[in-house]
Order: sequence, then C-alpha cells, then structure tokens
Amino acid sequence: MMYWPTIGKEISERIRKVPSYYFIVGIILILGTFFRIYEFRDFLVFNPDQARDAQIIENVLSGKQDIPLLGPQSGNTKFSLGPIFYYFGIFSGVIFGARPEVFAYPDVLFSILFIPLFFFFLRKYFSLRISLLLVSLLATSYFALRYGRFAWNTNSIPFFSVLFLYGALEMMNEKNKNVLKWPIFVGIGLGVLIQLHTVLLFTIPLLSAFVFFVLLKKKSITLKSFLIILFLVIFINSGQIVSEIQTGGANISALFGGVSDQSGSGSNLVRNTLFISACQIQSNAHILSSFLITEQCGRGSFFAESDFMTKEHLRQQFFADGSAVMMVCLSILFFLLGYIFLFRGIQKEKEEERRYFLLLIALYNILIFLIFIPVASEITMRYFILLFIVPFILLGLLLQYVEEKILYGHTISFLCLIVLVSMNMYTNISMTSLLISKTANNANTAILGETEIIANFISSLERKSKNIYMMGNYEYEKRYHKPLQYILEKRGVNLVEIRNKTRIHSDETVVYITGKNKKQLTIGDEINDALILSKHTFNDVIIYVLREL
Repeated sequence: MMYWPTIGKEISERIRKVPSYYFIVGIILILGTFFRIYEFRDFLVFNPDQARDAQIIENVLSGKQDIPLLGPQSGNTKFSLGPIFYYFGIFSGVIFGARPEVFAYPDVLFSILFIPLFFFFLRKYFSLRISLLLVSLLATSYFALRYGRFAWNTNSIPFFSVLFLYGALEMMNEKNKNVLKWPIFVGIGLGVLIQLHTVLLFTIPLLSAFVFFVLLKKKSITLKSFLIILFLVIFINSGQIVSEIQTGGANISALFGGVSDQSGSGSNLVRNTLFISACQIQSNAHILSSFLITEQCGRGSFFAESDFMTKEHLRQQFFADGSAVMMVCLSILFFLLGYIFLFRGIQKEKEEERRYFLLLIALYNILIFLIFIPVASEITMRYFILLFIVPFILLGLLLQYVEEKILYGHTISFLCLIVLVSMNMYTNISMTSLLISKTANNANTAILGETEIIANFISSLERKSKNIYMMGNYEYEKRYHKPLQYILEKRGVNLVEIRNKTRIHSDETVVYITGKNKKQLTIGDEINDALILSKHTFNDVIIYVLREL
C-alpha cells in the first residue's frame, strides 16, 4: 500500500509532461471516430462491388476458394489490381467473423488512424494552430466520412499516401539517415498504394524515383534503408509477383492493353486537360465544404465545359442561383490562389524540409493530374480520393497567409473553418437523417440495412424451389441484384438474374425491381410476358411480384 501514492504521483507527473495539444488531437480523434462508426452496420454502403468482394473473402475464409493472388479488376479493363485489399478483409474476417461489415473494418480503421497521422504530417510545415484547424475539418469532412465507412479498394488511399509522403519527407532529412521507421513507412506506403488504384501504379513509382534521386544526391540513404524498402515492397506485392510468374505476365499485358484502349478514347488533349482542371476545382470545393454533391465531374455540373457553354437555359438557371454563383466563384478563386501559394512557396521557401514538403505535394498532384488526362472520359468525383489531401494543404497555405498578413487573421481563419465545418455537418446530418429514416437507397447507392429489408420480403415469398427469378429496370437491377443475391444466399434462396436464355417454369416466383421515378404499373398489367400479381414499395425501390403467362 505504501507504493500507491508514489505510483499515482509518477503517473500524474507523466500526464503533466504530455503536450496539451495531444489532448486536443485526442478529442478530435474521438469525435472523428464517432462519426465513422455510428450505426456502422446498418448504414454500410453495400453496392455490387462490395457484394462481390464480400463473397470472394467469405469463400476464402470457408475454404471454398484459395487465397487470391490478384485483387479486383480495374475499371473497364481486364487488368487486376494487387490483392492487398482482399488480404485486409480476410485478416479482419479471421478475427471478427465473415460478415459484410467486418470486411469494411480495415477501411474504417485506416480512416480513423488517418486523423492523427495527417496531423503529424501537417506539423512538418504548418503551425500547431493551423494543423489543428485542418484536422478538425478532416474529422467532420463529409467526403472523408462517406468514403471511410465502407469497403472499397480506394478508400484507404489517403492513409497510405500520407504514410508514404511522411516517410519520404523524413528520409530527406539528413538527421534521420539511420532512423529505420521512415523507410518502413515508405516501404509499406509504396507497397500498398500501387495495389489500390491503377493510377497510383504509375504515379507512386515515379514519385519514389524522385525521392531516391534526392536521397542519393544528398547521400542520406543507407544500404539498410534501401533494402528495407525493397523487401517490404516485394513482400507486400508477392501475390501478384507469383501470379505473373505462373501466367507468364498475363496481368501486366492486360494492364498495357487497357491503358492503350482507354488513352485512345481521349484524343483531345486540350479538352481533357480543361475537363480534369474543372474536375479538380469541383472536387477541392466538395472535399472541403461538401458543396456540389454529385458523382458527375466537370460535365453535367456547374463546371460543365460543353453543356454549360452551349445551352442558354443552363446558364440562365445557374446565374439565377446567387449562392451557387458565389460558391463556384469561390471554388475557382480557391483553386487559383491555392496553387499560386503552393508554387510560390516551393520557389521562395528557404528551409529545406518545408520546401520538400511542398514539392512532394506538388509532384504528387501533378503526376496524378497528368495520368487523369488521357482517361478523362472515365473520371468521376470519386477518383479524387487519390488527391484527397491536396485541398487541405492548399487551404492551410491560404490560412497561413491570412494569419501572417491580415489584421485579425487568426479570427478570420478560425471563422473560415467554422463555416466549412458547419457546411459539412449540415450535409452529414442531412444524409444521416435519410439513413435513419431508411430512405437512402436509390439507383446509385445500396445501403445494407435497407437492402436487407428488401431481402426479407423476397425471402418470404412463396416459391416452389429455392430459386427466385429477378428482372427489372436496368439501373436498379444492376445496382441491387448482387447485394440481394449475397444476402438471400445466406437464407437459402438463390436469386437468379433473368437473361435471354434463362428458362423459367410457369409456377416459379419472379420479381421485377424498379424505382419510384420510373414508369409505374398496377396489378394486372403485364411486364415481359408476365402478369403483375402485387406491388411493394420500399421508399425509392419498388418490387413487383410476377407470374409467367
């Protein structure tokens, strides 16, 4: 008992020595974690890609399938990414069990860990105050929350991109020549990033080449550090290396074939460059403020290059909305000023580490931007998760200028962050209200909790066999067939998609899925030689129960 007062005093002394900003970061982390895990399972995005990946991981865990050597296919090509995304899901499934939400645990974990990692990365350039303001915005960012709450191979890119950049920046500091944790950061970041997106497979090795050039020039890399990086990259990518050996390089051949096909479709270089520039203006604004919530990028948005300039009614509609005009003008101004400050900082910054910080960000942005140009026709807003950190850096540079050069700059920068956090929270609350009321399902997104309600209904239908047949409106059938099939399989129901050669007995149960905004039918009408027996509405989704004629 004599030792307890002494132990208590030692603990108290150690707590006093902890920098006060650690507690602030801790509060921000708790807040960000709450937003990322609130009603995690029921609000989980569970689109066809998630259903496909969940089935693959579940098959591996049950022994029905070997551990994959390759990951998901990339876009509209036959090239497959590395398998690291599946390995994350398999590892999570081994620990917590084979359930859809479990396979998303790694993505939400990396989304949470990204908050403190990004803070320490920001501190390499920005003041403590600006770094705290930026991570506060990150904790509440609608874009960050949206892509940090479900399983998708791109969702962990922000974490691993900063892990790579942070390690590279520290390795450029000659004082860290013999510190091994930084090459470990670089090796893990590089090894994982090239498996998460095809664009990163091209850009990150190029950025790594620049980093190694600088390290060799400064003579600040040891053989041990180089070997650590090389070992980690090879080990993390061992799956596709084995696959390439077994198949004679078939996947790499598919990669270059796909690149050739897609680059050929974007022949207008100037038009594509303008389009990607408009997309980045739009994404910067959306990431920071949640403004312009749409998957459309450039075309079809306020920044549309063709429609907006050629159709007078679109221009009239846009200019009639004063708030939209102001937000678009501010977005363009932010884009221009942000990059002016970025490139001016590279030119004028005297402190080497701070200059390398800006240079790495600029090169990272430029390389990805250049790769986007030939595949501009494929680009949507979600692609800019690759550049998620960039608008935060640009905002930090603007806030730094305001605080240093303008009277009451600290107050202005704080109010700016309050406005941005408020905009994001408004969007978060609005979207959460849709999820709570179970009205979030639509033609673009399937939510697990709501999709399970539809699955419960389908599984309750009378049927002569374990098969239930589905057809429907193209958008809705494409969006919901795989998720429903995955859920129903667990309940002993085989949901069969009707195709041209599908044979259906007259007494089989058939359902037709469509949306509330599509043409509505009534009981007794016919669809594709089938009679409608009943109609069931699940907010935006409508299910007709049919009987073959």
